[in-house]
Amino acid sequence: MVTMQKLAKGLGPSIRERSPVTSIVGEQQAHGANFDLAVVTLADGTQVRGHQCIVTAGAWTNKVLKQSDVDNVKLQPIATFGTYWRCKQELYTPDKFPVFIKYGYPEVYGLPMMNPEEGVKICRHDGPNVNPDARQGVAQPAAELEHLQNFVAENFSQVDSSAPNQVDHCMYTMTEDSNFLIDFVAIPSSAGSTSAAKTIVVGAGFSGHGAKKTPVIGQMLADLALKGETRVHPAGFRLSRNVSPLDHHSFPKL
Repeated sequence: MVTMQKLAKGLGPSIRERSPVTSIVGEQQAHGANFDLAVVTLADGTQVRGHQCIVTAGAWTNKVLKQSDVDNVKLQPIATFGTYWRCKQELYTPDKFPVFIKYGYPEVYGLPMMNPEEGVKICRHDGPNVNPDARQGVAQPAAELEHLQNFVAENFSQVDSSAPNQVDHCMYTMTEDSNFLIDFVAIPSSAGSTSAAKTIVVGAGFSGHGAKKTPVIGQMLADLALKGETRVHPAGFRLSRNVSPLDHHSFPKL
C-alpha cells in the first residue's frame, strides 16, 4: 500500500488521510439529463466534486454507499485472524515450504516463514461477522482456534500447535459467491431522486483474495471511470449478476 501511494503521488493526486466520507450524492448539471457530478462530503464539511468517483471503501462500502443500489450484492465484513506458529525454522523457509490452500469448509491456507520471530503463517480463511468500526474488540472464536490447532497438529509435526505465536487482526469483505463487485452504481441526488448516470464506480467484496489482483482491478476501475467500459470485465463481477452459493472453482477469470 505504501509503495502504491508513493507511485500515485508521483502522478500528482491529493491524498487525504484520516478523512472519513459522510455522504456521496449526485448533482445534476444545468443542461444534463443525468446527475453528472459526484459530490463527496467529508467529516470536516469539505466537499469534493468530480465527474467520476471510484469508491473502494472495503468493509465500509455499505456505510459510504448506504443509499445506492449496491444492496443487490450483499457485502458482509468478517473478522479474520492471521495466525503465526513457532516451527522448526529450517523446514519452513520460502525455498522449502510452499504456499498451500486446503479447499472445503473451513478453508485453511499457509505461507512460508518470512520472519523467524513470527514463525510460519497458517490461518483459516473465514471468521465471524463484524462491525468494521469495532473490529479490534473481536477475538478469534475458541472453536475456530481449536480447529486450527488440530489441523496444524495433524499435518505439521514440526510446528508448535499449542498456541499461535502471533495473531494479526484483519478483515475481509465477503460477497455470497466470493466474487468481486466491480461496476457502476446508482446514487441519490441532492434533490432526492436517483442517478442512473455512470458517475460512481465501486470496487468491493474482494473476499480475501483481491490484493494479489490489485493492478488489474485498478485498471478495470480506471477504465470504467474514464472510458465507461473496460476490456476485462467478467459478468460475474457486475452488480446485476445472479448471486449463487459459493463455488470455489467458479471464480471469473481475469
